[in-house]
Amino acid sequence: LHQNRELGRGTKNCVHESMIPEWMDLVVWGHEHECLIEPVESVVGTFRITQPGSSVATSLTAGEAIRKHVGFLDVRGSQFRMTPVPLLQVRSFLLN
Repeated sequence: LHQNRELGRGTKNCVHESMIPEWMDLVVWGHEHECLIEPVESVVGTFRITQPGSSVATSLTAGEAIRKHVGFLDVRGSQFRMTPVPLLQVRSFLLN
């Protein structure tokens, strides 16, 4: 899913987790910049969410200051596992 999450942006500028079909097991949220690679339970409780975030720092915010990761997703039948892999280098963010 490549769209804003509901994180205080207002009700019309995002996709609410309640809009996602219950039959989904995992949602990869690809629009947000903060790296939250470990899957977490959705607020509706019917699926899990991983948010890989941007692989580079894109702004001077607290969410961008944490270590960036990519993940290996292993799927076997209806089960899955995400293995986080920390990025050893990211492109620098320079401010003049």
